[in-house]
Amino acid sequence: EQGLIASNAKGETPAAQPEGQGGAAASSAPSMTTSNSSGFRISDFPGSVCPDGGATVLHLEEVRKGADIHVKIWSDEPNDFENAFVQVRHLVHWPSVSEKEWRKHLAAKEKKRRERDEKRAAETPSQAELRARIADAEVYTGPTSSPPPAKQEVIPPKVSIHAEWVPGYWHWSAGSWLWIAGDWRVPANDLRDSLTLTASYAPPAMQVEVVPPAPSSDCVWAPGYWSWHNNSYVWIAGVWRLRPSRDAVWTTHTWRVSGSGAIFVPGGWRR
Repeated sequence: EQGLIASNAKGETPAAQPEGQGGAAASSAPSMTTSNSSGFRISDFPGSVCPDGGATVLHLEEVRKGADIHVKIWSDEPNDFENAFVQVRHLVHWPSVSEKEWRKHLAAKEKKRRERDEKRAAETPSQAELRARIADAEVYTGPTSSPPPAKQEVIPPKVSIHAEWVPGYWHWSAGSWLWIAGDWRVPANDLRDSLTLTASYAPPAMQVEVVPPAPSSDCVWAPGYWSWHNNSYVWIAGVWRLRPSRDAVWTTHTWRVSGSGAIFVPGGWRR
């Protein structure tokens, strides 16, 4: 059995987990992974993302001797992989029973496999079609290539004193890479303390934009807005933004006008 463990930045790795509950000796069946199969199975352990920033564990079973293992790691959103590393462990599990008991276990396993194959062969057309649909639904639809190089972005004026710029990134959607433009992230304290942009006079009327076709059904149009830079207003064109959840609604950036001028009211995603 080959085990691949992607550790966190602290270098912490989870302890190897034996087959079955409580290890091989406590399992209802002997624990051993054969290695003479023509392929392998990858399964992601439940709860692989630890709340304390732990490791993601992948177990590869029934790997052919001498086979190459290729693992691609990427994220739909920007992540800091500084000081992260990948660790590969080769674990060998020996039977916890006598050879006679082990052969009996293998024979029973082979009998179940034959019975399963015979049952599938006797399936009605409708049952076979249902099984085929389930198999099609389980086909991997994730990225088949690495994303293109990041685009060069023109960063618009900062919208609040402590705002943080979140760079744009590539997102895989509907079989292709989709560019998601960067945006300013405004902390709650800036909103509470009115630390956003201020202008000496009210903004002009909103410009009429030609909205391009949506790049994905998961995207929402974020209209353009007026920003303030060097004592004058500048227009920031609208962009398509990726909806973070089904119930998320985009609110447009606006200005609150008063007798002394105007203050910027950042929009963004609301639930």
